[in-house]
Amino acid sequence: DDDDDARRAAAYNNCEALLDAGADVDAVETLVGATVATFCAYGGLDEILASLIRRDADLEKASVKGIRPLMAATDFASDFAWAAGPRRATDGTVALLIRSGAKLEPADLAEAEAETKTRCLPETRLRAHRKRALADLVRYVIDNG
Repeated sequence: DDDDDARRAAAYNNCEALLDAGADVDAVETLVGATVATFCAYGGLDEILASLIRRDADLEKASVKGIRPLMAATDFASDFAWAAGPRRATDGTVALLIRSGAKLEPADLAEAEAETKTRCLPETRLRAHRKRALADLVRYVIDNG
């Protein structure tokens, strides 16, 4: 859709201008406490996400509910739908994040839980979200490295 392409191009240009002017690459919005990278991953805004990654965005920084960009790009972030609309991430979004070093789970889960004040152990996430999403993500990682 031409309108969607125009909106994405404008968003990219606006983000580039803000980042060039010194905006914090890991800025956190106040609605759900997520980083720009997390929202870009959820929304499939791969061009902006790639720009953030080039500028050393922290792909492990979690929202207040423990959601990281890779989780947002999968069905793990279903609780973002009320704040950000439908998920538009694609396999390309997931591949970009994995190639850029995003981890399937944070290195230190206890630290992540303390940081977010939310339980975010893998088994808790597995119960809270559809098991199929985890299976799909693992299958994607195995198939695509």
